[in-house]
Amino acid sequence: MDNKISMRTGVPDIWFMREAWSDETLSVKLPGIDFTVAFPPPDPAMSLVATLGDRVVGQCAAQTAAEYWQHVGRLGERGPNASTRAVGKIHTRVVAAEMRFLSDRGEVSENTMRSAGIAVVPAFRGQGIGKAMRARQIEIARDNDMTGLFSETTNQYAAGTITPFAPELVAEFPYKDLARELNEPRLADINDSFRVWYKKV
Repeated sequence: MDNKISMRTGVPDIWFMREAWSDETLSVKLPGIDFTVAFPPPDPAMSLVATLGDRVVGQCAAQTAAEYWQHVGRLGERGPNASTRAVGKIHTRVVAAEMRFLSDRGEVSENTMRSAGIAVVPAFRGQGIGKAMRARQIEIARDNDMTGLFSETTNQYAAGTITPFAPELVAEFPYKDLARELNEPRLADINDSFRVWYKKV
């Protein structure tokens, strides 16, 4: 990773940067997602911002699993437009998978950190920024006495930021299956999966 890149906890003014998410799998197939509705506000103590000088070049939003579950419960399948509603439907399935996983392990959502919204500005990809943010989030989870870290990935490239840390695969939702299950044909031609990972810390 470029030595000029630095990381800090906190949340940039626009925490889902349009530049970084412009080519992300769901952003392309489900244009117009209202991320501020679809996701809970990031916890500044758990979220990360990668910067080069004064420029934000990457970010990774996080909060406890409990906060995320509560948000998804309130959102349900509602939203200001069809794209946001589709995201809500996906995350309803994610929460169900995470609930089963933690219940089977005897762990609780309040003590589990959840990472979502990892993004790196395209010009700065390939420098290990995403992987470095994941590594730092594992440290943050330990520092906050969390038992583990959930990470969601919307494609194989995002998955490459967490798989080097040998997480467990909690759930995998191929987009072709989601297209049928959610009656959302915009997802039908994505040859990839939405995945949920768990890293014991």
